Amino acid sequence: TTAYQARWPTNVVVTLRDGSVERGMNDFPRGNPEYPVSTETLEDKFVRLVAPRRGEAFARRALDTVRSLGECADVAATFHGLG
Repeated sequence: TTAYQARWPTNVVVTLRDGSVERGMNDFPRGNPEYPVSTETLEDKFVRLVAPRRGEAFARRALDTVRSLGECADVAATFHGLG
């Protein structure tokens, strides 16, 4: 569109089984500075994506590991402990 690159407009129209129509529009994708995502939302998404494959406990440990990276002295050892 002519709005791109200043904006990244998206327009979605969904027709439901009952025939009703839902519409949505946004000028910026979620996660852009103009449409930020909270840390809590990103962490929840991480757990939702990892837990089905590796289990909830692993997903939470992995999240805790990532949160602690700023204080760790040996990244390889830190991630090795996740197993």
